Amino acid sequence: YLASYSVDDNDSFRQVQEVYVAPGILSVRQDFNNGLKRVSIKAFAMTDEDVSSELSGVIDGHGLISRDESDYEGIKTSTFDYQSSEGSFTEEYDLNGLKTITITELSAEDFTPRAIGSSGGFGTPQVGLYLGTQDIDNGGAIKVRVSVWFESGKLSVQRSSESDGVYRVTTTFLGREGTVVGPIIAKTEGDIQGLKTITVVSMQTASGSSITNPESQPVATHSILNEFTYPGVVTINSTTLRGLGGTYTFKAKDFALEPPTVSRVRATMKISFKTEGAILYTTIRGLWNPTSWAEGKSRGIGWNYSPFSIARGFRGYRINSDLINSFTGYGIPGTGNVFDMISGNRIYGNTEYNIEVSGGPPDPSGNTYTLDYSVSLAFQDIDGVSYYKHREITAIIPSR
Repeated sequence: YLASYSVDDNDSFRQVQEVYVAPGILSVRQDFNNGLKRVSIKAFAMTDEDVSSELSGVIDGHGLISRDESDYEGIKTSTFDYQSSEGSFTEEYDLNGLKTITITELSAEDFTPRAIGSSGGFGTPQVGLYLGTQDIDNGGAIKVRVSVWFESGKLSVQRSSESDGVYRVTTTFLGREGTVVGPIIAKTEGDIQGLKTITVVSMQTASGSSITNPESQPVATHSILNEFTYPGVVTINSTTLRGLGGTYTFKAKDFALEPPTVSRVRATMKISFKTEGAILYTTIRGLWNPTSWAEGKSRGIGWNYSPFSIARGFRGYRINSDLINSFTGYGIPGTGNVFDMISGNRIYGNTEYNIEVSGGPPDPSGNTYTLDYSVSLAFQDIDGVSYYKHREITAIIPSR
């Protein structure tokens, strides 16, 4: 083939130069970078079909992706670029030790996209991997699809103390959401290098269990001092009153009062979290909240047949159940100048009298009571379920 033609008329001589070339391959270059297997061929006076026939063993499984015309020492040359349709496979471990595989596929036919996040089935490089991203180029003669598959798992776990034994745990998953412990209060989605991430915020105890697990209640306990009012004690006091010179003697019975006292006692504050908003005491004896108090009664017939009846309420008082709290008898008729006196009234001889005290709460000493209880809304999870903070103060009441 005539490749070039030139004429030189210098010094009255015409010099004509014609260059002829035989069709053939000038150079072959193979590139295996990233497994893409490209072949670049420079040739004189050859078509794509000629090159394919000449180098069938080199470019089998390759497709022509470009053709350029250039000049080689004044001779027109053609450059043919071929690319293998076998694709490539790259495996990495960059994300917290989780496996990432990048697959490059080449084809003469158009690629169709797969669903992001899909797993299993044809095209999955390994079991347990998920499709994170894919880039499809169907524009050239050789179509290209680059897919990134990744192993799902935990990328990070962060724990921060909220208060009262509660920890906010933030767990970030790659690809697929895993399981977490405790109620979920927030969830967000993001990406790392194009791969889907799910961040889940849950509430846990210091030991890592759910804050609503019955076996974890209470989630926190604190020792405190708490005010406690000891009830007063009302009893029946018997006293002998003697007159000057021993002229008269009175056996007097009346109500005796030991007043209430306020003291600070060692107590325990318990913090629990429940889905129930009702107050739930943990102590056997329940809440210390007396609603009835002691009362006293005295009755009889006084001197000169004057009847009397006295009833008194003793708010803040209890009786002492270890003592005798009721006396009934008949007035001494005055033999030896000795008389009975009840609540300041001299009893007429041989007439019946009665004095008694009753009621009030039991002696709290040595018993465990709930002294205070409060319930407040703590938070709601992402499903709208409400969780309540229960604060209970209990104490073993020491002796007065």
